[in-house]
Amino acid sequence: MLGLGRTVRASGRRNFEFMRIEEKDGALTFYASPSGQPATAFRTTELAEQKIVFENPENDFPTKVTYWKDSDKLRAKIEGKINGKVESMEWTWDKVK
Repeated sequence: MLGLGRTVRASGRRNFEFMRIEEKDGALTFYASPSGQPATAFRTTELAEQKIVFENPENDFPTKVTYWKDSDKLRAKIEGKINGKVESMEWTWDKVK
């Protein structure tokens, strides 16, 4: 599975990220390439019908990426430590009718 995320802020600042999920060594692995950087791998640590969690404790930030379905919405959360403090960011996507 391939994905692309693009964020444009009111300040005009732009970010982009290429993503992919593939099976590697018998497990689903999420690869994130923010702003054209080399891909970082996150291995599946939890897999349920409506939720998947990927983790890479060696990455600086994030160390955990979670996707889950919430009714007709797709939600995502990244978590980890920045300067020793636990931080997170969340996104919600609505289904287009």
